[in-house]
Amino acid sequence: MGVPDFPAPFLAGIPFVKKTPKRAVWFRKIKNEAGIRWLPSRENHFKKRDIVACPTFQGMRGTVLCHIFFTNMTFRLFLLACLFAPLLSQARTNSNENALLLKHFWLDKAPLAIQGYDPVSHYSGKALKGSNKFRTAYKGIEYHFANAKNLETFQKNPAGYEPTYGGWCAYAMGARSEKVEPDPKNFKRANGYTQSDSTASTPLRWNQMAELTVSGNGNQFTGAASWLHLYGVGKARKFRIGYGVRFNSYFSKDQEFITAPAKLTSKQEGPQVLFSETFEENLDTLKAGSVNVNSLNAAIYLQYDFSPKFQIGFNIDAIGFSFGKKSSGTIQSSGYGNFAPSAKPYPFNLLLVSENDLGSLNSELYARYFFSPKWAVKAGASFLFSELQTERKDILNNDRYRNKSLTFMVGIAYKL
Repeated sequence: MGVPDFPAPFLAGIPFVKKTPKRAVWFRKIKNEAGIRWLPSRENHFKKRDIVACPTFQGMRGTVLCHIFFTNMTFRLFLLACLFAPLLSQARTNSNENALLLKHFWLDKAPLAIQGYDPVSHYSGKALKGSNKFRTAYKGIEYHFANAKNLETFQKNPAGYEPTYGGWCAYAMGARSEKVEPDPKNFKRANGYTQSDSTASTPLRWNQMAELTVSGNGNQFTGAASWLHLYGVGKARKFRIGYGVRFNSYFSKDQEFITAPAKLTSKQEGPQVLFSETFEENLDTLKAGSVNVNSLNAAIYLQYDFSPKFQIGFNIDAIGFSFGKKSSGTIQSSGYGNFAPSAKPYPFNLLLVSENDLGSLNSELYARYFFSPKWAVKAGASFLFSELQTERKDILNNDRYRNKSLTFMVGIAYKL
């Protein structure tokens, strides 16, 4: 297509400015076999091959722009930058968004989401472990699925199955805006979405636990039933502190109970009894027949979570009361000789320091492992103080006798 022949008055005042030489270049009209073209008045500025047909642009101004595009590299780069800038900007925005998501998303093994659990399975009410065979990526994060059907469901609507709060514990994020590592098996449905929570920081009804344990050695045996509630401490909520209630039932036959008060065993009272010697001359022995001591105590719990499945901890009874049947026995006293009073459980229990303790108190050093989302096994050592009070005092004006038993303990736990 040729360029129209513009009248001379139209040409006046249409300069083409080049970077060098720094002056306007006036155009003149020529006609050749290619058609009408507008060339600079000084032909030495451009070579003949620089002049090309440009059917896209109409008119003289179009020819000028076309000429600039094909002969000026700076202008070409500028024009290309203008054309591709929006695309580059969008790509950069998506890249920044994905980088930000990876930074704030909870990823146990980057970039794997929710410890490899199937996000679609939560909507069926059961947490299923995903397989590497069924996987996909969304926003730079990898998801695993239990089967091909769940993978297909996710791919149809990935935003609908994306973990809330970036996968962090929903309760901690909503209540305190804190990032707490969740347990993918501990989840609930809310507002159409599933939310994972950490057992260290979830509400009371989600963080209760019931336990049953047994322990014993030789001719003594203890059964215990307890309820406990733990709170997470620290940023990761791996360390926990809590409270609970424990019922202990102690049985023994022909066991020895030794003088209990610290003022007799250590000849002093207070915390210093931890480091004092024991005065054997003040110790009398009660050999009881069949003994049953039942105690109900408030307990203190300390625990550390290595993972959502495995924890270790320590607990100890703090205060409570005891009851049980009377027992017959024989006291071997350095002052009285032998006599046979009846005895019953000391009624009041209180944790103080060592020999200053009163009554019957249980403590445990344990490890717990969850083999399912709700059930766990527990094992460790139990250290139990069991105390009897005789109806008759000995020559040292004492009526309290204590048995200390360190036994192996096993049990089960259920998350409420």
